[in-house]
Amino acid sequence: MIDARTEIYISVWSDDLDHLLPDLAAAAARGVPIFGMLYGDESPLDAGTWLTHGYRQIVSDRIGGRMLTVVADGTEALVAHIPRHGPPSAVRTRNPVLSLITREYLHHDIVLQRAQAAFGFEEWDRWWQADPDLRTIILSGRTRSDETTKEGSS
Repeated sequence: MIDARTEIYISVWSDDLDHLLPDLAAAAARGVPIFGMLYGDESPLDAGTWLTHGYRQIVSDRIGGRMLTVVADGTEALVAHIPRHGPPSAVRTRNPVLSLITREYLHHDIVLQRAQAAFGFEEWDRWWQADPDLRTIILSGRTRSDETTKEGSS
């Protein structure tokens, strides 16, 4: 992925970003467009287009930790899971189907985040919380009151 030439799509938690910054900066210097989703508070570098994810805690609770997802040139993908407990695991592949699925997942996440920002996060929250199916999908079967109780006890 260090040799990306046409595009990089990435979703990364700020905890896992430091070791990727030199490669991302080098790709940006080569003119490679970078489209990133950061699970953190600030854009990690001046190059590329970065969004910050608005539901970090919900995602972390749903997946039991963090993920790193990268697609380079639409042909190579890395998907890693860094659980809160236990060893991390990852798949790195040049399989065209897995690379396509991973790229589409990242496209979807970026588009949804932009829609949330355009719609307004408060309005977006009211919309998905009012739909029982979306609540189940987003919260993985937990109720919003479970989330509120959990947030209140933090």
